[in-house]
Amino acid sequence: MVKTCCVYKSNNQFNASTKEKGISFFRFPKDKRKRRTWIKAVNRDEWTPNDHSWICSEHFVQGWHGDDPEDENYAPTLFSYKQTVVNKEREQRVQCDLDPLIEENNKLREEINSLREELKRHKWSVDRIKDDDASTRFYTGLPSFAVFLWLYNFLASKASRMTFWMGEVNTSTTDKMRTATSTLPLIDQLFAVLMQRMQ
Repeated sequence: MVKTCCVYKSNNQFNASTKEKGISFFRFPKDKRKRRTWIKAVNRDEWTPNDHSWICSEHFVQGWHGDDPEDENYAPTLFSYKQTVVNKEREQRVQCDLDPLIEENNKLREEINSLREELKRHKWSVDRIKDDDASTRFYTGLPSFAVFLWLYNFLASKASRMTFWMGEVNTSTTDKMRTATSTLPLIDQLFAVLMQRMQ
């Protein structure tokens, strides 16, 4: 069965064209909490996903999904739903009230996007290899970004049992057994480990 994005108004299917554009397709997660979040985000009346229900990467902020509920990529958030038609007079009145707010909002969004781009230039993250098979091979040794995503999704479920060691030089014997959490997103941790392995 052909992979087709189940989101309303999305025409993406798994084919040569979408593959060339770097569009990936994800099954609905088995984890109940995450699955409910995805179903709610898709917002289709009286619809339940099955084994052939897919969502394409265009509906995720960074083109893939993460396992941390606090992560912006935890669930699909990018949609273009059909807007409801409203009374013209009311629409014009509301529009007059909203114009200054919209203008300010747009300026703030531009500023945020600019700051994000600047941050990306100074930060080593998986964005450096996203949808770029040549960079993926160079930095990680893996043949393609799709393989990198497959490896990430395979390991993500096991990451809850991951232990971060404090090290031997600056840590007492009792403290060596203590664990810590990393502020680095899991996908960037995998990227860093694979890069280190290539050195």
